[in-house]
Amino acid sequence: MKTRIRFWPLPLLVSLAGLSCAPPADLFELRCDAEGVGVTVSGTVLAGKGITTPPTAEFIVRVQIKTNVVIDQLTVGKASAVLTNAATNIWEATVFPQDLEDARLADDNRALLEIVATDLCGFGHPITTIDVPLGPALGVAVSDLTIEIVPAPADECAIPLDQSAPALVRVRASAASAGAPVTVKATQGKLIAEGATDTTASLVLQKAGNEAQAQAYFLPGASGTAVFTASAKGSLADPVTIRVVGPPEKDAPADPLTRDITYSAVFRSRGNLDECLLEETIPGAAEVLLVSPALGALTDVVSVLQEPKTCDDTETVKMTVRFSAAAPDGAALTIRCFDTFGQEAKAALAVAKKP
Repeated sequence: MKTRIRFWPLPLLVSLAGLSCAPPADLFELRCDAEGVGVTVSGTVLAGKGITTPPTAEFIVRVQIKTNVVIDQLTVGKASAVLTNAATNIWEATVFPQDLEDARLADDNRALLEIVATDLCGFGHPITTIDVPLGPALGVAVSDLTIEIVPAPADECAIPLDQSAPALVRVRASAASAGAPVTVKATQGKLIAEGATDTTASLVLQKAGNEAQAQAYFLPGASGTAVFTASAKGSLADPVTIRVVGPPEKDAPADPLTRDITYSAVFRSRGNLDECLLEETIPGAAEVLLVSPALGALTDVVSVLQEPKTCDDTETVKMTVRFSAAAPDGAALTIRCFDTFGQEAKAALAVAKKP
């Protein structure tokens, strides 16, 4: 099936905005399967051409396009332009030092930036090439360098020792820092990224919207804390720390338990406890009560999650256990408590045999 896109010349579209009338006789029909036959695209560089000294910062390239079709995209080297004046079809692109480095000629201190307009069918139309002088390739300066650790899910304040939820390590810098190498280091565990070796990752900052970013993933190797640093081109980010939590810990009475006596069991975590459940060999032979938080009898699965999640202090769940005087031999129970990552602590308790 042949695809056709019909266009009016842009100035005519602007002049007819808001009017109701029949299409003009010179309506141009663009056939996307005809490789741009009949399309005319040209342009004039209004700013950013004729540079005679190496730029020391980003600069603007302004281009006016003349065409009988609608232009969907315009690029200046690797920099994307924005349509700033639809009436006159003027586009502007911000060219950063890294864009010039990307276009640097291998044997010369200059960069060639090709300006290309792309129509709605995806056909590219070269407009012209800008020749920009460069100084020696000294690399890209880095500014506004920061590092952050994003747990999974993002509302967690820790990461699990069992490596079931790797943390995202994200480095940010100014947009002009794109292309610069950055080194990330962790005090334990393993960084996962191309160019990573154990606790060190050699990354490259890439453009990401209005900034530059690089990222890796982190798998912990020990409970406690992990500290991360990032350095690039003389810039050093403030270190950040995240807690690594192992399975919950428990304090439970030793088997066997005497009938009709109340015992205490405590589960704790430096992360966040999520739920506790009870398994019994003989239902009703024992009573388990949640004392803190005061949630009453534990008979099946009970949520003990406390909001908001915090890792500032040890989180504790306290309960009491009592086998009834009539509990038969063989009565036993298991209490399981899980943190929000599914890491588990369990206490298996049984009643003493009757003499």
